[in-house]
Amino acid sequence: MNSITLKINNEYNLSNIKINTIIRQVQDVLIEVHEYASSRLFNEVGISLDTISNFDRLCQTYQNDRICMFTGAGVSFTESKYYRTSGWWDLLMEIYGIIHPTTSDENLTSAFNELREQYSKPWQMASYLENKAGSDRFTEILRQIFYLRSAKKDSGLRPIAADKDKRLPIAYLNHASTLNAAIAFCSKIRAIRKHPCYIKNEKIHAVLTLNYDCFLEAGATQKYNAGRFKPRVTNEPPDRENQLPVYHIHGYIPYGGRKPAHKLILTEESYKNAYEKGGKAREIIDEFLGRFAAIFIGVSFDDELLLQRLEYLAKNDRAKHHFALLNQGVSKDLLKRLVSVKVFPILYSCHEQIPMILRHIYQTMLSDTLNVNIEAKTDEKFQKVGKVKLSKDEYWELLLFNKK
Repeated sequence: MNSITLKINNEYNLSNIKINTIIRQVQDVLIEVHEYASSRLFNEVGISLDTISNFDRLCQTYQNDRICMFTGAGVSFTESKYYRTSGWWDLLMEIYGIIHPTTSDENLTSAFNELREQYSKPWQMASYLENKAGSDRFTEILRQIFYLRSAKKDSGLRPIAADKDKRLPIAYLNHASTLNAAIAFCSKIRAIRKHPCYIKNEKIHAVLTLNYDCFLEAGATQKYNAGRFKPRVTNEPPDRENQLPVYHIHGYIPYGGRKPAHKLILTEESYKNAYEKGGKAREIIDEFLGRFAAIFIGVSFDDELLLQRLEYLAKNDRAKHHFALLNQGVSKDLLKRLVSVKVFPILYSCHEQIPMILRHIYQTMLSDTLNVNIEAKTDEKFQKVGKVKLSKDEYWELLLFNKK
């Protein structure tokens, strides 16, 4: 543990007992943070050797410019079956099962697979299911799947939507290592009190996402203890400078509660309209990926219109180079196509390595030693009362840590 040195301003008039209490609290935070980080399963970066050059290029891009983050369903992946966000086809299968509650699992799978032969694209299947269930019920089923699942009863965990303050439960965030690391990557340490205090990372211009859910925003609210990641369904800027906009390209369902969903793109027709001239998905993608390099996380690239949009942007002489974190099992045909649209793959062997990859990129901008402010309550206000020196790894651990 590094020694903590405090430079106390005389106007605070802190006693030795108060100073010792502050030091002990900060030491306790750093010990707890290190224990939390040590228990995670990310110990090796594990990038495929033939994509190391792409990784180095991404690190250089992050150092030189602001970038965007682009997330898909995989960003919320977790091994726990009680905390898992479905991919497109898994999600549609779950919707199909809810529409047909009396059908056995075996017959359900068989019937769904037969439908996939007829409706081979996710948007085609979504159109079929929406027509089958009705638009209102279809949207309500989506809400239930994302937010109203019951947690494991014997663990004492709450349902995902239990928090009225729009905070993703700590249990979910602790299980979803990629989601937690993505939030950390978009953040900076402002100070330490009895816990870390976060602000947005100014190197991240915006987050774009294909997801309907607000897990990224709700996870950040839990970590920040404030709503700093703001959902958007058009390319409008955030309300305040200290907010990070999260652009939901296909619409979103507000976290918890009963608020209506916003501009969901579900059916084949709405999907095509979103990518036509004047469509909001096209406007958002062109606005941000045309001006900033992006890092894709948890995106499968099975979305043909997204690929076509990237292909269009790549034709520009000043087109940005983008980067995608992908499992090394991805097909060679897809890799070849991604490179052709200037999306350069960085291949890993398992998703637990993503936090380490993000850590390495983030740390390229950090000094070997960082001074972090310590704040304490004086005269009924939180004031800066000292600093603590942290290494790069200690700083990243502090970003990952989730307050209890």
